[in-house]
Amino acid sequence: MHKDKAKKSPKFFLILSILLVIFTIITNIYIIHAELFSIFYDIIIVLISGFLTFCLVKLLNSKLKKFFKIIVSFIVFLIIIIEGLLMIFGTKALKFISNLTDTGYRVNTYGIYVLKDSSYSSLSDLDGKNIGYLNLSDGDIINDALDKLKNKVSIGDTLSKDSLTDLYSGLDDSYVAIVMNVSYEDVFKDEYPDEFDNLRMIDTIDVVTIVNTLKSDKDVTSSPFTIYISGIDTSGEVSSSARSDVNIVLSVNHSTKQILMISTPRDTYVTLGNNGKKDKLTHAGIYGIEDSVSTLEKLYDMDIDYYVRVNFTSFIKIINTLGGVEVDVPADFCESDENRSTKTKDQICLSKGVQTLTGEQALALARNRHAFAAGDVARGEHQMLILQAIINKLSDVSSVSKLSEIIDDMNGRVSTNMSTTSMYKFARMQIKEDIKWNFTSVSLEGDGGYGKCYSLGNDSSYVMYPDSSSVSYIHGAYESLINGEEISTTSTTTSSGN
Repeated sequence: MHKDKAKKSPKFFLILSILLVIFTIITNIYIIHAELFSIFYDIIIVLISGFLTFCLVKLLNSKLKKFFKIIVSFIVFLIIIIEGLLMIFGTKALKFISNLTDTGYRVNTYGIYVLKDSSYSSLSDLDGKNIGYLNLSDGDIINDALDKLKNKVSIGDTLSKDSLTDLYSGLDDSYVAIVMNVSYEDVFKDEYPDEFDNLRMIDTIDVVTIVNTLKSDKDVTSSPFTIYISGIDTSGEVSSSARSDVNIVLSVNHSTKQILMISTPRDTYVTLGNNGKKDKLTHAGIYGIEDSVSTLEKLYDMDIDYYVRVNFTSFIKIINTLGGVEVDVPADFCESDENRSTKTKDQICLSKGVQTLTGEQALALARNRHAFAAGDVARGEHQMLILQAIINKLSDVSSVSKLSEIIDDMNGRVSTNMSTTSMYKFARMQIKEDIKWNFTSVSLEGDGGYGKCYSLGNDSSYVMYPDSSSVSYIHGAYESLINGEEISTTSTTTSSGN
């Protein structure tokens, strides 16, 4: 019996040794190829792996004490498990980064709306009835939506209207239902709340399109670059068309360790990049993130290399996964919760001062504008405070252990035109160099007034006319960062911090 055990023991350790060698070679190739660590740590890992392999080979010597064999075997099993987990996580991270890349897939959801007190409750009730629709810059897409509707029910005539007010006024007189992109719901609700409250949606139709995404070959580890962050206030797919409620431009210079954050209020009166019409900046998002990018480029005379589109669902989840973020809340205020509940028990109230905010509390701060004299400008400044806090927390080495959860939180809720290679190189640079970024924040200022908006069919709405000196200052700050110069913070619209 003892002889049989002695024969089996060397075979067991031989198999264990071979497994360790295979896993170690694969892991080291992965680490070195990915450049996750500096060459010093690569050498240390190779030496440790080599030493353990040598110990395993020694285990084949049956004369060694059993205690020593057990200890080394346990260490070897542990190393194999760690190496396996490292490769699994690495594969998961690379797959996640790949999934972030915007493929150009867009979902346009059209609602079929009737008057709230009408008897129509389904598409079949519209058989033979006339339909109205909003005809703006989505001509081809709305036509596809109408064709899909006609395949489901035999409708009568389709009548085109050029504004939301005209579209609504035709209900019951010229047609019994209207077809409208659901991204206009918030526009309708903000501008004409009574009319919107009198509508009821009975069905939806999705139209999927593919667009040519913006491309950039900028090396994010050696050249300054600029990225636009668009926040959409929806819990649906990030590929869905929607207004852009958060509009922050980040200019990054790795050499000087500077990040310039520019917030542009959503009501800023701008020239749309796709058609040259005047509208609010937030409405540019309805026509695609590409239009938001070109609109901001035109406003500030800058080049935007990349964009990130994120919805508020991921905003909450990421902050909660990080264990909250530290923010200096500028004043006492109360705001509705993430579901926009108006009930008193659902209100989120915060006090002035430095504190750690949960995702729900941070969202309340990012949304609130009524408690602050600066209104929408203040809201943009709060959004930059939270973004800076998130970047600082993500840059902390202690957050590495939460990367797997963060990846799960962001999956499907974030899209970008940055290539997989660029994202990977930038993340690798941050991990290796542990960069402490210097932030400068600036908000566009302007005067409130009223202006005709393209998305409203040239109906007038409240807008913010951008102050020309504020625009000039932001352009100058952008040029300074790109050229590696110190950014002047003499303007009242700026703040700095690490």
